[in-house]
Amino acid sequence: MVLTEEEISQISRLYRVRKTVMQMLKERNYIIVDHDLNMTLLQSKNKHAENMKREDRTINRRKQGDDSDQIFIYVFFPDEAEVGVKTMKSYVTRSHG
Repeated sequence: MVLTEEEISQISRLYRVRKTVMQMLKERNYIIVDHDLNMTLLQSKNKHAENMKREDRTINRRKQGDDSDQIFIYVFFPDEAEVGVKTMKSYVTRSHG
């Protein structure tokens, strides 16, 4: 598959954002596997080139040491330029599902 410059730029930007989020979560004691933390840009391109849906990059992680399974974080990457109430309700529903 041949990617356009815009698609390459989007993959690179989302890769950097996701990597930063993973590093921040690791520093805050959320459970992050090394594969997610150490994924390279090339690996990200290979993984996401066929499917450019931003919502497939959603991150849902539990806090380390939380046996009650109550503390978790849900990071999403919506396709919409502006996130409204309807979109937020959709993600809240998914995060509890």
